[in-house]
Formats: sequence, structure tokens, C-alpha cells
Amino acid sequence: DVELRANVALEFTSVQAGRRASEIGELDLVIMVGSQLHVIEAKTASFSGKGSTANAEHSLAQIEGIKRNLLGQFGRLIAVNPRDSEDSLRNSRGNFLERADNAGIELALSSAAIETAVSKVKELL
Repeated sequence: DVELRANVALEFTSVQAGRRASEIGELDLVIMVGSQLHVIEAKTASFSGKGSTANAEHSLAQIEGIKRNLLGQFGRLIAVNPRDSEDSLRNSRGNFLERADNAGIELALSSAAIETAVSKVKELL
């Protein structure tokens, strides 16, 4: 059995400066194959462009958290970013490629991002 959902809202509690706060997040695309959850996150801002370090850090922390807290060892997280290539990320600050690899996050990059993501989803089925 395969189920697919887009724009899935999640309500969660975070702790900031010692205070609990209720927040709502969103997963772009969720795929349930059997009993295993997989997520595709679309990121349209460049992670390697000028002044993008804070944005890249926030986005990477977000997808690392999704992988760690929701997907576990076998769930796949595919981050789709058509603006960056592997080379541009390799040469940028923040060790983006290394951190994504260490977290088990798969990347679909550059002008072939959509085709790469589709191919990775087909592997799930």
C-alpha cells in the first residue's frame, strides 16, 4: 500500500528560552509505503549564494530534525533544491553536503532536481 499527501501540517511543542510554545510546521510531501514514512522537502532558496548562510543553516536544521524525529533509520528524506548544484554546495560555507550526508538526507539538486526526486521516489515503490 502506498499513500501520498501534500502540505501536511504538524503541530508540535518547542522549548525556547525555557518556555514551551505550540508551533505548526508543514511537510511538503509525505509518502507512506507500507508502514514506512518518507518525506520530500522542497527548498527553493539557494544555500550557497551570497548571504545565504543563515537560511541554509535554518533549512538544514529543519530537515535534520524531520529525519531524526519522524523518519528514523529507514525513512528517507529527500531535499529538493533546483538552485544549487553539488559543486556550489561543496564550495559554500557551513558543510552543507557533509551534514546532509551524516544525517542521511538525500539531495536532489540543480536543473535535474525534479527528475532526480522522481527517480528516488520510484525506488521507494
